[in-house]
Formats: sequence, C-alpha cells, structure tokens
Amino acid sequence: MDVINTSHLTRKYGKQYAVKNVNLNVKEGSIYGFLGPNGAGKSTTIRMLLGLIKPTKGSVKIFGKDLAKHRMEILSKVGSLVETPSYYGHLTGYENLEAARRLLGVPEKRIAEVLNIVRLTKAADKKVKQYSLGMKQRLGIATALLVQPKLLILDEPTNGLDPAGIQEIRELIKTMPKQHNMTIIVSSHLLSEIEQMADQVGIINKGELIFQDSINVLKEKSKPALHIGVEQAEKAVAFLKEQGYYAKLAGTRLVMEDTDPELVGKINYALVSEGFWVYRLEEVKRSLEDIFIELTGVGESV
Repeated sequence: MDVINTSHLTRKYGKQYAVKNVNLNVKEGSIYGFLGPNGAGKSTTIRMLLGLIKPTKGSVKIFGKDLAKHRMEILSKVGSLVETPSYYGHLTGYENLEAARRLLGVPEKRIAEVLNIVRLTKAADKKVKQYSLGMKQRLGIATALLVQPKLLILDEPTNGLDPAGIQEIRELIKTMPKQHNMTIIVSSHLLSEIEQMADQVGIINKGELIFQDSINVLKEKSKPALHIGVEQAEKAVAFLKEQGYYAKLAGTRLVMEDTDPELVGKINYALVSEGFWVYRLEEVKRSLEDIFIELTGVGESV
C-alpha cells in the first residue's frame, strides 16, 4: 500500500517551474529518501505535501485521501520537521515539548514517550540553548512525534551537523518505522546519508523526478564493468560482436557489463588470437555518487 501518491504535482513561480509533474509513490512502512542537489525542488515538494503551499497543478493523496479535500484529517496523522526546528532557548527540552503539547492537545504522558524515542530523557531538564545541534534536531523530531504520526516528513534533518550528530539522527531514523509503525520521508542532498538509511529512493533535479525505485535498484547500477584497453578499438568491438560478445566503445576503451573471470579470459584470448594488442584489462566499479552525477548532470559529488 502507498501512503503517498502525487499525480503530476507542479508548482510554478511566474514562468519558472520549481516542481514539474512529480509522481511520488511512497510505500507504507518505508524510509523514502528524497534526494537531489540544493535547489532541485525537494523543499517545495515537501511544502506541498504538508499543505503549506498549493500546487499550481496536480494532486496529492495521503493515506488514500485527497489532501485538498481532507487536509485537517490527514495532517492530524502527519509529523514534520522542515528546515531548522524552532524552540525556546531559555526553556528546557521538557518545557518546549510541554508548550507544543498544549497546542496540539495530546496527553502529558506523551512527552516522556517522545523524549525516550529520541534519547533525550537525561537532557529533558537542561535548557535548550545548552543543547548541541544534534540534540536540537532530535528535540525537533520529538516535537514532530507528539501526535503519534503515521507519516513523518523530515526535510534535510542532518543539515549542518557534525559527523557524530549526523550518525545520531541517521540511527534514530532507521529504528522508527518498525518500532513505531510509521512511514518516513527524509530529504537530503547527501547521497551517502540516503544510501545508509533509505529503502526507497526518489531523485529530483531541476524540479523533475528523474529516478524512483528501491535503493537496491540504484545500487545495482553500480555493479562493476570490464574496461578493455585495446588498439584498434572500433575493429575490436565489431570482432567481438561477430563472436557473440557485446561491448560498448567508450573513447579508446571497450566496456563490458559482465566481469566473470572465465568470460574475461575467453575475451582476452579471442582478441589476442585475432592479432589485437590488449594492453589493459580492468574491473571498474561506479560509485553511487557517479550514478547520481550521471542522472542529475551535476558536475560535483553530493
């Protein structure tokens, strides 16, 4: 079952598209990594999912219901942390949650429960201005959890954190779907973060969704390839095709998807026997960062 379905979700500002025809499908109980470079349209999409801005075109269904028609009913089951969490620095963590609890109308016992979930019980009576950035992010997540959401939306939750803080948030997110029966969308521009916690991935670039599938499908794209350095590469490609082997020409090299050692030996033998000078056989594995760059056209790693 899908918790979120969007159909041709679009947001324009003047003639400029911030988001264009995005069709999200987020499975129940999953951690959906919403990935893209800064400015790709992630936050705009999330704001439309939360009803904070209206789509120019398209629709949003959450829990099978149209957000435009059932906004309050849907959002009562959704928790969110968008950008930097707001808090009162002069109050303790507990007091901040108490202020939010009263606004939301949830039972007082829920404060202790969410503090335990985000591992802030020992810091509950400490003033928030004394919290580290990671602790403040966890307090923001605790606030989002007060309503016992079925869907939790986190926009760049590790942004600005040091490595220890990033790991804290990552490990917390990974435990929540099974332990608390929820679905999570987490946006990031860091592929390495999404790779370590998501089971579904959507990649957005320039407002358009260019990839959506399981993390395993994305990882499959990083399987190693065989690179063959050979003189007269074009003739070598044609020769291998005659022998029943498929290779692509990449500059002065041949590239083959199969790296089975026995097959590599046969291909090498066939080329050498035919008089081709083979000067390099190399197994090359593309990183997920390489794939991201290939998909998005972004010239730098994320």
